[in-house]
Amino acid sequence: WEASTGTLIRQFEAAPFSRTRTAAFFPDGRFVVGLHDRGRATVWYADSGVRVASLEVSNWRYSDVLAIWPDG
Repeated sequence: WEASTGTLIRQFEAAPFSRTRTAAFFPDGRFVVGLHDRGRATVWYADSGVRVASLEVSNWRYSDVLAIWPDG
């Protein structure tokens, strides 16, 4: 969303029939990662919304927090 106008800028598509539980930007701002309720984490390019990767997450039922460390 554009904060000053409320206009939608970009949508990031998650897995089908899934909702994103939490999301975070990488420290450099190039990527966004989302944790979904079906045991997947997805990484997108922040500027285009194009999906880069989708990964299976273990113990996802207990994960509501997502953090990205600057050193990887």
